[in-house]
Amino acid sequence: MSKKLFAILAVLVFLAAFGGSAMAQNTKGNEPTPEPPATNNGTDETVPEDAPVDSLILPMLYDGDSFTDALAGAISARLYVFNGSAGDNVTIAMTQISDELDPYLVLLGSAGEVIAVDDDSGDISLASKIKATLPTSGTYFLLATSYDTLNGFIAEEIEGGSVEFEMTVSGVTPPTEIEGFDPTRYTYFTGAIGMNETVEGYSTPQEPIYYYVFDGVEGETFDLSLESQDFDTVLHLFGSNGDRLAVNDDFDGTNSTISGFTVPVTGRYLIFATDYFFTTINDEESGYVGGDFALSLTGSSASSSRGTTNSK
Repeated sequence: MSKKLFAILAVLVFLAAFGGSAMAQNTKGNEPTPEPPATNNGTDETVPEDAPVDSLILPMLYDGDSFTDALAGAISARLYVFNGSAGDNVTIAMTQISDELDPYLVLLGSAGEVIAVDDDSGDISLASKIKATLPTSGTYFLLATSYDTLNGFIAEEIEGGSVEFEMTVSGVTPPTEIEGFDPTRYTYFTGAIGMNETVEGYSTPQEPIYYYVFDGVEGETFDLSLESQDFDTVLHLFGSNGDRLAVNDDFDGTNSTISGFTVPVTGRYLIFATDYFFTTINDEESGYVGGDFALSLTGSSASSSRGTTNSK
């Protein structure tokens, strides 16, 4: 049966913050909050010692990059970022080194747009390659994962330990026409959520993913839940360095919960709140629905971050 479905790092975040524990209508912010440059490309370097705890440090890609990275265990996806210019014809390839890996790539815009998705268009069998023209100048995210672990439905973890891949990037030019552009920083639109808070958001065909950030304290344990009466939800949770730390689909019916997650280190974390079928948004027969949702972050005493999945 055929299948369907590091350079210098830094962050400049668009934030909309909400206080208190009551329900709040969450809207994407429009005021930039600068954060400092980080470190050089390469998997042997992590968060710089002088970075503030509220920095989200992600691996930044540049034109001509070619490097080896890996997925391992619960780290079943990696998130990268780059700055590009409108009209850039970019080519991004993820080629498996480990035979067990079936690469999967998703190119995202700074407001949650799905620009391109690829499973098996690479130069060898199963490898992924995205060829896309960037619609606007600014920041883009690249989600690198496997076919099985994309949304955590088939599998949440990489089986059999670590799997390696090669990533290559070409065709990207810096958007120097943007006033104050800094090649070591990036910008995106996001909401914010705090402990014991619920916020409301939406998933639309134009912006199917809603980005949220929260500032976690080492040792805190929480449940993160995404509920919607409109669509089948899925949650992704990323930490600094681009590691996806948890993913869940269908913990409770079509609602998703990352349960009993313990913050590994004090710092900023990124949430993707979206429809399970977000990667099909540009398909003729897309399963995407979208709509309104409620995202809740609740302190807990549980010890497991694994959810359960139901058959589709």
